[in-house]
Amino acid sequence: MNSIEWFKGLPLEYESFLIERYDSYMTTCRYIEVYYPSFEINYMLVSNDGCLTDLLIFGNCGNSSTCLNSLTEIDQNIIDECSKKIFEKNPSIQRIKIDASFKEYFFKKALLYHKCNDHIINLPSTMDDYYLELGYHTRKNIKNRKVRLLRDFPKAKFVTKFGAEIDEFVIARIIELNRDRMKNKGIIPGKDDAEKDNIYKYSQHYGCVAYIEIDGVIVAGSISTVLNKNLFAHVIAHDNNFLFIILEKSACFI
Repeated sequence: MNSIEWFKGLPLEYESFLIERYDSYMTTCRYIEVYYPSFEINYMLVSNDGCLTDLLIFGNCGNSSTCLNSLTEIDQNIIDECSKKIFEKNPSIQRIKIDASFKEYFFKKALLYHKCNDHIINLPSTMDDYYLELGYHTRKNIKNRKVRLLRDFPKAKFVTKFGAEIDEFVIARIIELNRDRMKNKGIIPGKDDAEKDNIYKYSQHYGCVAYIEIDGVIVAGSISTVLNKNLFAHVIAHDNNFLFIILEKSACFI
């Protein structure tokens, strides 16, 4: 039999449960802390026969309460019971919003919409296995380009950093490169300064950056989240000027 307990604040002591249960970087206390600073946070512990089965986090803003368990699938009956508690505990709430759920919900005062269109790729466990899945010519080109890059730019560095190791200027530089790429394509950049700050703050907990540095300048890089043995890629970018130099120098040897 299910039982539901309601609490105020972020369930920081249940962070490991959230990661294991929902397998989504957006359903972590640290993400909610960074991206929803103005929301009043409540959470509900859902137990079955004394065993914790779900943890639903809701953020109240104005007359709406948003379920922040993005990319999860929750039983309809649990949602119904939690919605009753929200309206009971928060008389000012007029509607509940559920993001990116895979089930169709039909209860009053609710909004439902899908939030993302991600692609999920299962990667091999070793680099050797990864290369074997690539075509022959792709493997050959990767190897040759790396050799030529290091020959033409012997001081090039391949750097990977995690969590608190990540410097703010690295995040800013990779996002700057991404913005420049978008502008060159005639696309309005999607990462503004506020988003840049949020990405840096969240990267201090679960972030991973990988970048190429030449003569002290970052010329290419990516920003990702590593969570529960999964990698979520957010930003990838490179400097067009260095790309052209590399390709021109490489073309001389083809």
